[in-house]
Amino acid sequence: MPEELQGQCTVLCDTLEETLAKVRDVSAILNPRQLTSLGLEASLRAHLLKTLANTPVHWSLECQQRLTGIPEEMAVAAFRITQEAVTNILRHAQAKNLLVCLQRQPQGLRLQISDDGQGFAPATDPGREGQRGMAGMSERIDQLGGTLTVISEPGKGTQIEALFPWAPRALERASSNKVMH
Repeated sequence: MPEELQGQCTVLCDTLEETLAKVRDVSAILNPRQLTSLGLEASLRAHLLKTLANTPVHWSLECQQRLTGIPEEMAVAAFRITQEAVTNILRHAQAKNLLVCLQRQPQGLRLQISDDGQGFAPATDPGREGQRGMAGMSERIDQLGGTLTVISEPGKGTQIEALFPWAPRALERASSNKVMH
């Protein structure tokens, strides 16, 4: 190899190795089995540590109770919604502070994500109005019969609240329609 290309080749190899390492990290975090074995809290903490390591964002993860025994699809959805929110914060919000809060409540698992960034005007139909990340969040929560509330306005930060019900609503409706003999 010509000598003048060796420096560039070294840089390229380093970049490739770094990229592969990141892909491995991400795929490990995205693997639901990893999520199941580590648990939701530890997976979220690892993701926040890694993603926000070299950023000016101060973050905090609060879990009021132990989060064991949460259905896998609920844990995956909560993880992905948090992941999407963090991506949006880094891309658009220029936030200094982030708070992620998980609570086990009688009606379901509540996930709250708050930042003090620039805020934005939430779209009525996020998919159609180009807010793909928000559309993805809505889709995930809809699949589990939950609710997603987004409170934000320019200059006022953003609060995202997701509530994942313990039992699918359809099953609850089905059981309440049964006639008792």
